[in-house]
Order: sequence, then C-alpha cells, then structure tokens
Amino acid sequence: MEELLEMNRKERERLKAIIRLEEGTLSQKVAAEKLSLGLRQLQRLISDYRKNGEKAIISKHRVKKSNNSLSDGLKKDIITTINNKYWDFGPTFAHEKLIEDHGVKVSVSSIRKIMVENNIWISKKVKAKKVHQIRAPRERYGELIQMDSSYHDWFEGRAPECCLIVLIDDATSKIMWLQFVKWESCLLIFVHLIGDSKKVGF
Repeated sequence: MEELLEMNRKERERLKAIIRLEEGTLSQKVAAEKLSLGLRQLQRLISDYRKNGEKAIISKHRVKKSNNSLSDGLKKDIITTINNKYWDFGPTFAHEKLIEDHGVKVSVSSIRKIMVENNIWISKKVKAKKVHQIRAPRERYGELIQMDSSYHDWFEGRAPECCLIVLIDDATSKIMWLQFVKWESCLLIFVHLIGDSKKVGF
C-alpha cells in the first residue's frame, strides 16, 4: 500500500501556484518570485507535476528514508541495552559503551536522538529549572543571624588584601557587626557573639 503524506503549508502554496499556471491565470515569472524558486527550478517542478500529479509537489526527502537511518530492529536492540545497563548514562558515555562492549557502531547523535525520543535522557536545555521559593524573613529581631564574608582589596593597595565579615539580622536586615580580618574565622564570630571580642585582634 502506498504511503499517504500530507502536504505542509509550503507544499500547498506550490500546488496552488502550479494549478494557476496550468489554468493560465499566473505567469511563470510571478510564480517563481512568489514561491522563491528559480525559473528553471519552477519549470522542472511543473514538468514533474504533469508526469506524477500532486505527489510531485511533496518533498522527496520526506518520502525517501535516509541512507543513514537505523533499522527498527537495531533501534529496538539499542533501546533494550540502554534501558537494561546504561539507563543513567548520558548519550556520549552510552555511545562509548555500546561500541566497546556490544560492537554497536552508530553515531553519538543517533544515540542521543534515540534516548531523547524514548525518554531515557533529557537534554540540559529542556530540563525543568528548579524553583526556589523565597523564604519569608523571621518575625523577631535577633531570631536568626545571617553571616557573609568576602575577600577583597578593600583598602585599594594601602593595606594587604583582607576579608570582611558581616553579621546581618534576618528580620530587619540591620548590620549587627562587621570587621576586617586577615582570614575568615568562625572562632572570631563565636567570640563576638558571646561578648568577648576584645580578646581577638586583627
């Protein structure tokens, strides 16, 4: 049984133009410009239409299978092997294992296409982004203290590069304490919080 293929929009436009050409209501020059075809290309299309009818309009690339297309049996074997052994691999690694351990010599792009079509692997481009809910700040002052630190040339060459440590109240965003230090230290913060910061020098 002959395979039936639906025309896409571009092909329907070509068919309409050729029918008008055959009826004599459209010139070849205008038709070629309208369809973005060269005059000789249009003439070959008209000749093919007269010999083969509407199927001449349908792109032969959609009718004819690619010489590089994989057989259904090989695709099935690849899917089974990946599902059984390499379901958590990416396409590149799965491709290497299929060649090394199973003698399946197909391209990485073919493996990637098979894995995507069968929901074995999802490209990073289409993976859903994680949604991080914005946390509401605490209700009371002092309930939660946030700490941040940053190494930088704070004194623009007038002193050695150092680290700025800052404590911020989560409820009010008020800076509770900040200090320049040689290096980041939790001990320094601990001493400050218990009220004995005088014992720790810069």
